[in-house]
Amino acid sequence: GVKENKEAKKGIKSIKKKQISFLSKLTEAVRSTKEKVQRKKLVSLITIEVHSRDVLDKLGKVSNIDLNSFEWLMQLRMYWE
Repeated sequence: GVKENKEAKKGIKSIKKKQISFLSKLTEAVRSTKEKVQRKKLVSLITIEVHSRDVLDKLGKVSNIDLNSFEWLMQLRMYWE
């Protein structure tokens, strides 16, 4: 219900704060790294994390988010063995 939705939003905000901090650290690492291969790895990580940040933004804007909502389910990953 409403309580669970508020808790979910609170959790998303908390994760987003940590992610922004991590992105700042990655950005500083790219600026200080001289090795080309290391920089490429860091840029790839930044790209992935920016996408994740955008997903969190989108989930944070959804009015009713729960484990069965489409916005949540479309973020799940499926692996075939």
